[in-house]
Amino acid sequence: MGDLPAAPGELATQVYDVSGCCITPGLLDCHTHLVYAGNRAHEFELRLQGVSYEEIARQGGGIHSTVMATRAASEEVLLAQSLVRAKALMASGVTSVEIKSVMV
Repeated sequence: MGDLPAAPGELATQVYDVSGCCITPGLLDCHTHLVYAGNRAHEFELRLQGVSYEEIARQGGGIHSTVMATRAASEEVLLAQSLVRAKALMASGVTSVEIKSVMV
């Protein structure tokens, strides 16, 4: 700081008073499956009841159900749903994402 040509506040183009705030760096989600269709929330209840993942899959659930729903969805639907998810991540402090997807 002693080597600066002036006080930091004088050198900055913008100064924000963040007294009483918690400042953190932006978060990075390095592995997210943001683009998908379908919903497997009901499977959580089944798992709580002791139903195995294998049984859920045999009943048509599991990852196969979301793969099929994703393939059946239009690009417009996938984009709309993905934007909602991306905005929720941003609201939580995520500034960067690496999106995983499988095209088969």
